[in-house]
Amino acid sequence: MSSSTDYRIYSILITAADPQTGTLTLSDDGKTVFSNSLAQFDFVYWIVPDTTANIEAITGINVESGPQIFSAGPLKSDSPGEGNKSVWFAQYFANAEPAGTVEEYTISWVDTDGNEHVYDPKLMINL
Repeated sequence: MSSSTDYRIYSILITAADPQTGTLTLSDDGKTVFSNSLAQFDFVYWIVPDTTANIEAITGINVESGPQIFSAGPLKSDSPGEGNKSVWFAQYFANAEPAGTVEEYTISWVDTDGNEHVYDPKLMINL
């Protein structure tokens, strides 16, 4: 039986950045899938490790279309932790939206030369 403190964490690592195209390489290939379960809520983290070349930081994560699946955030972490350039996080209430729901969002980021870019991954809720 699930308790009210049950949760899962989804970590999306940004492993590469291309300043020429604005493309980011994400550990989930830009298609995060939340699984409906007995968990009360989930957290998703977008993490830029120190080892990721060409990117200085994420400057924003914005919902573009679709239902708002986050109950809080996305927000920038003031303390990204040792080994990370930038960390953002959001809370998702599990089972709040039906399976197949897709939220389109953008990740705004700055490269190491100070140029701004926007990338467009997806979030989906799965059964």
